[in-house]
Amino acid sequence: GAVVGEDLVLLGLPRDYSAVSLDRGLALCVPGSNLLRLLERQPRLGPALAALSTFRARFYRERLEQMSSCVVPARLCLALHRLARTFGKRDRLGTMIALRLTHQDLADHIGASRETVTAVLCGLKREGLVAAHGRRLIVTDLKRLKRWAD
Repeated sequence: GAVVGEDLVLLGLPRDYSAVSLDRGLALCVPGSNLLRLLERQPRLGPALAALSTFRARFYRERLEQMSSCVVPARLCLALHRLARTFGKRDRLGTMIALRLTHQDLADHIGASRETVTAVLCGLKREGLVAAHGRRLIVTDLKRLKRWAD
């Protein structure tokens, strides 16, 4: 459900986005000229894109604050909490993050090294906050994980 690059079309800037899917999906590419025509024909699309931009600005501001003020374990806990809430599926053990994430994916996401993420995940597993199911992670207790980050 992600929209990528609409801001470049609206601002008339050259393409400079790339995206990597963390799971199987379908991509739909809409040429910029078509998007502009859609905006003219669908008046509700403009405010929806403005809301998306506002949401992204808030999200990135929060991430920047976390990157500058939180230590890696807290950033990882907050990221796992966010991923579980966004992509989580209830499981008998807790909330399974329905993405196949490598330790490197998580490290890139929170601005840390893979080795550090691996060490923190081992600690979270020892604490009973996270469990592994194949290549997927299960957050056993969302509230406790959030408290652990604070």
